[in-house]
Amino acid sequence: SWLGLDYDTFYRQSERLERHRFFLEQLIREGKAYVSKEEAKDGSGTIKEIVRFKNPNKIISFNDLIRGTIEIDTTDLGDFVIAKNIHEPLFHLAVVVDDLEMGVTHIIRGEDHIPNTPRHILLYEALGAIPPSYAHLPLVLNEDRTKLSKRKGAQPITYYRDHGYLPQAILNFLALVGWNDGTEDEIFTLPDLLERFDLARVHKAGALFNTIKLNWINKEHIKRLSPKEQYTYIEQYLPQTIKELPGYHPEVLIRTVPVLIEHISHFGELSVLAERGEVRYFFEDPAYSALGLSWKDDK
Repeated sequence: SWLGLDYDTFYRQSERLERHRFFLEQLIREGKAYVSKEEAKDGSGTIKEIVRFKNPNKIISFNDLIRGTIEIDTTDLGDFVIAKNIHEPLFHLAVVVDDLEMGVTHIIRGEDHIPNTPRHILLYEALGAIPPSYAHLPLVLNEDRTKLSKRKGAQPITYYRDHGYLPQAILNFLALVGWNDGTEDEIFTLPDLLERFDLARVHKAGALFNTIKLNWINKEHIKRLSPKEQYTYIEQYLPQTIKELPGYHPEVLIRTVPVLIEHISHFGELSVLAERGEVRYFFEDPAYSALGLSWKDDK
C-alpha cells in the first residue's frame, strides 16, 4: 500500500487444496504420477506415502523472454516429488495448477527458479495445457557481488519507509536495478514506468543494489515535492527534541525547509543533523561563553 502497488485479485494457496487434489488424482489416474511408499528421512523408520511425477526423461526447451532459448535435460531430475501425500501438494504442483486455472500468461521470477521451470513445463504438458511464457530476472547483488538476501545485506521495505525514503523513489530505484529504458533518463514516476517498461531491456547479468544511487534518486524526488509536501515530511521526521525547543514554531520551520532539504538525501537524516547540532540554532540562540571569544586582531 505504501508503494502505491495493488493486486488485481487475492488468493491464498492453502484455500485451494481441493483443486490441487483434483489434478493430483487426475495425474495418478492417468499414470503420469504415482504413490511411492518411502522411509522417512528423519531416521525414525516410519514409512510415508509420497506422490512422485513420472518423468518422461526428455529435453525441455523454452524461450526465456530475457535469456533466449534454454534447454535442460530432465533425466537428471528423476521422478520428482509433487505432493507429501494425496492431501498435501508441494510447490511444483500447486503453482502449476493455480497459474493454469487463473489464466496466468507470464511467469516473471528470479533466475534461481530456472531449474524449476522444466518441472513445471512437464506438469503443464501432463495436464494437457500450454505452458505460459517465462522471464527469469537477474539476481540482486550486494556491492561485493554476492547475492543480496535476508541474511546478508537486505533490509525490509519498511526499513526504508521508516527512514524517510519516498515510495516513488523506492519504485524508481528498484526498476533500475537490472533494467533501463535505453535513454539517459533516470528519474521516473510510476506512470512513466508503466509506459516505458519492457522485459526486452532487462539485463541478464546480476544487478547491484547501490545505496549511493538510491540516495541520489531519493533526493531528486524530494526536490520534486511541493514546498507544502517537503514541510510535512520534515515536520514528521524532525526529532522531538527539536520540536520542544522554546523557539520552535511552524513559521520558523517553513523558512528552514529549503536549507534542510539541501542537507539530506532522505528524511531520516534529519536525526543525524540534529545529533550533530546542525538544527538547534534555527530555533534557539547559541550558548557560549564571552571569555571564549577573542578580538580579530588578537594573536
